[in-house]
Amino acid sequence: MVVTDYDSFTDVLGSAGHTIRVAGRTGLEDIFGVRGRAMTIDGVRVMAFEYPTRFAFVELRTSVSKDAYMVGSAIIDWTRPHLYGAGTLIAVYLGNQAVMTRTLEQLLGPQFAPR
Repeated sequence: MVVTDYDSFTDVLGSAGHTIRVAGRTGLEDIFGVRGRAMTIDGVRVMAFEYPTRFAFVELRTSVSKDAYMVGSAIIDWTRPHLYGAGTLIAVYLGNQAVMTRTLEQLLGPQFAPR
């Protein structure tokens, strides 16, 4: 199954045996421009942002700086950001667990920021 949105993302994760828990909002909705969902995947926090159209997804994705510390005109002070995207979904993982970066890359393709 290909990931195209939040539902297919969680479906694929669940089918692969991962434990998913919804943890509420991300606090970054104003910056990302859509409702975000904080979640844990096997106990690791990931944020997911689903865009209403592919155009809106591409517009946000291209506004992210190469080092991922700017989204649009907002400067974000976060540690070890990894941003992935597929279809209309952007996933943000802050950390360096190889298992999580590998899982997100398998589902969403290579990270687009930092690059």
